[in-house]
Amino acid sequence: MKNMLLLSSSKYKNTGYLEHTLPWLQNFLADYRGKTIAFVPYAGVSRTFDEYEKTVQNALSDLGMNIVSVHHGKQHRDIIEQADVIAIGGGNTFCLLKQLYEHNLIDIIREKVNNGTPYFGWSAGANVAGSSIMTTNDMPITYPPSFQALQLFPHQINPHFISGKMQGHNGESREER
Repeated sequence: MKNMLLLSSSKYKNTGYLEHTLPWLQNFLADYRGKTIAFVPYAGVSRTFDEYEKTVQNALSDLGMNIVSVHHGKQHRDIIEQADVIAIGGGNTFCLLKQLYEHNLIDIIREKVNNGTPYFGWSAGANVAGSSIMTTNDMPITYPPSFQALQLFPHQINPHFISGKMQGHNGESREER
């Protein structure tokens, strides 16, 4: 049975990074205290993987878990294979999916999650959990070999969908397209 928590964003209103997610994550990961989370930082394009990892470690320190970024593994999949939980962060969905393919992580993540390993992702990390990234709002700053994503559930999501028109926006809304 799959065990997933997909989050729209790393921030909500005036809260700190991932702060609004802590009650859900504490409940979701209650049985995993002291275990290891494999963190996938590939979507983070405005900071280094080390910086992104540190940001997530600091934000989720109350969970009492060891958070290790996959970029520390000789083969990135080594970290995924050894992990008790998988987390994929937000940023640019195209960069994320491209590197998931480049590091051969699509199949191992899918296999582990299908076999019960907990998965949580926010923003782009939620996007790639679906069947494809065809509904992302992200700029295509690079191209993955396919838009097919992890296919952990048979739908596409758009974590930043805004219903209606934002004040001052004169273009079409999503509903008008």
